[in-house]
Amino acid sequence: MPRYPNQLRAGGGKGLVFEHRPDLHSVRQAAGKTRSKAVAWMNEDAKTAYGVYEGPAAGTGAEVGPVYSAGSNGPLAVPTGRVFVRLAEGNRAEEHRAQFTAAGFDIEQLLSYAPNAAWLRPREGGVAAALGGLEKLHSLAAVTHVEPQLLMERALRS
Repeated sequence: MPRYPNQLRAGGGKGLVFEHRPDLHSVRQAAGKTRSKAVAWMNEDAKTAYGVYEGPAAGTGAEVGPVYSAGSNGPLAVPTGRVFVRLAEGNRAEEHRAQFTAAGFDIEQLLSYAPNAAWLRPREGGVAAALGGLEKLHSLAAVTHVEPQLLMERALRS
């Protein structure tokens, strides 16, 4: 069973602290799949969604992952395995491809509007590798911000 960090920080600076919920697990699946028994459902895009289920994960495949919450009763969040990095001004993410590769990540998406930022994905190991590699990314000289992508349920304002 993969080990996940007890806490994740999101939002930069002090940001929000998300705590691992070992009583829940997520399963990556097709967006149109039935939601029966899911306590929460989070769409990543038109094709992919994450169902959140009670109990510890029954499997260890790439589709099974952890669940976090903002506080013990706060909103649930599911890491996707994608990681956002921002580099110091004057550094282009493309020019740091070799450092990202050495840290175990590939560039998944370069941002035309922010050439000093990129979305990364671990070369192997899925969500567990992404979360386990956050410190490696933080340690790269030009990197100023590292944040895992966390999906949360959509909430409508009243």
